[in-house]
Amino acid sequence: MKKIYMMVIVLAVLTAFLLVKATAAELGVGLNNMGGQIRWGILEIGTTLEPDANAYFGRLYFNQPKKLWYSGVEAALINSKYISGGFEVGAFTGLNIRVKKFSIFADIGAYYTKLDSCLGSYGEVTSFINTGVNYYFGGGSK
Repeated sequence: MKKIYMMVIVLAVLTAFLLVKATAAELGVGLNNMGGQIRWGILEIGTTLEPDANAYFGRLYFNQPKKLWYSGVEAALINSKYISGGFEVGAFTGLNIRVKKFSIFADIGAYYTKLDSCLGSYGEVTSFINTGVNYYFGGGSK
């Protein structure tokens, strides 16, 4: 099952890269409330680094994240020593305040989360709040 999740995320990332126009994309790196991310245009990939669990996620923005309001979709693989696997998918919207090459952001989203273990599977709809900062290296039109 993990191979299927990974294949779906890889295909989504490749599709998103094809959607990004290289001349208008900006490269950014950042820290969020649980880990870090890399942004390129409308695509973001990242990880959360919790003591007992990790999530590897990809985000696709419907508009450029350098705008004040943004929204998009996210998919993630969840890995932990307590579960055999898991994933989450959802949509989010948020606020991004940018000053020159730095930005601070906060977003909220609704996600379906499914976790698998030797005891069975569990899924539910949850909400997450994500906050953080980004630094942009440029590369596109401002």
